[in-house]
Amino acid sequence: MSRDQRLLAQGLRAYLEGFGRHNENGLAAIATYEAWGPLAVQVYEKRMASILEALSLEEVQAIARGRIDLGTLAGQALEKLERD
Repeated sequence: MSRDQRLLAQGLRAYLEGFGRHNENGLAAIATYEAWGPLAVQVYEKRMASILEALSLEEVQAIARGRIDLGTLAGQALEKLERD
C-alpha cells in the first residue's frame, strides 16, 4: 500500500470510527456488507455523469459522438495548471 493509500485509509477509518460512535449498528452493517466495490463503481459513474450534466447539450452531444474527447481536454487542462 502506498503512502497516499495509507493516508486515505486512515482518514476513512477515522470517519468510520466517528460514525460508529453515533451508530454502532450502522457501522456493523457497513463492516458486513460485501459489495462495496460494485457500489463504489456506481457512485463513481454517477459523479462522473454529474460533470456532463453541467455541460451544454451541444457539448454533451459532441462528446457522445466522439468529436470531443473530454479526457484528453481534461489532461491538457491539468498540464496547463501544473505549468502555471
